[in-house]
Amino acid sequence: MIADGLNRMYEKGDDWPPSAIAFAKLCRPNTDEMTGTWGTGAHKLFKREALPDKSAQERAKKVGASELENMKGMFS
Repeated sequence: MIADGLNRMYEKGDDWPPSAIAFAKLCRPNTDEMTGTWGTGAHKLFKREALPDKSAQERAKKVGASELENMKGMFS
C-alpha cells in the first residue's frame, strides 16, 4: 500500500511532501460503495444483519445468568 501511495504521489506531481493525511489517502485503494469492495480480495464490506428477535435475546440472557451462577458456585 505504501508503494502504491508513493507511485500515486509521483503520478500526481503535486506539492512535496504531502501531508500525512494526504499520503494516507494516496496509499489506500479506492472504495466503491456501490459494490462494497475495497479494490482487493482482502477487504470486503459485509451486509448488515438483522438483530435477533426479542425471544432469542431473552433466552441468551437467561442462559448467561444461569452460567454465571454456575461459575460463582465453583468459587464458593
